[in-house]
Amino acid sequence: MQLFDSLDICRMIAEYCTPLILLDWILQNKLNWDWLSMNPAAIHLLEKNPDRIDWGCLSINSAAIHLLEANLDKIDWISLSTNPAAIHLLEANPNKINYNWLPRNPAAIHILKANFNKINWNVISINPAIFEADKEGITKSAHMLHMLKY
Repeated sequence: MQLFDSLDICRMIAEYCTPLILLDWILQNKLNWDWLSMNPAAIHLLEKNPDRIDWGCLSINSAAIHLLEANLDKIDWISLSTNPAAIHLLEANPNKINYNWLPRNPAAIHILKANFNKINWNVISINPAIFEADKEGITKSAHMLHMLKY
């Protein structure tokens, strides 16, 4: 299953490679640092203000992996279990995975498949990765289109 298309990849490159500054009309002292900790675009600001980081919120942030890797003792493993960018951390710490929230994580399908008895079926229902392309249906459609051509 393809997790990202080319537009997603372009956005990620732009997001992580382009230096960002806060808009000039935004009042930094009015920002909610808990919510800011979830914002992938705020990493540079969080790096400059580590004392203001909410580690539970940061654990959800896919752009914060390097901060989380450097502060394993501060990770909120419940939140991290939902973070698709954190799969390698979850795989390295299987005893810390929260199986109630892991089913939300589209990158965790292989972990869930290997731990079928731990799946929270309500939560997995919102995971887009529980679907795959219907290859048989695609083949049939392609055949029908080919037949229409002649």
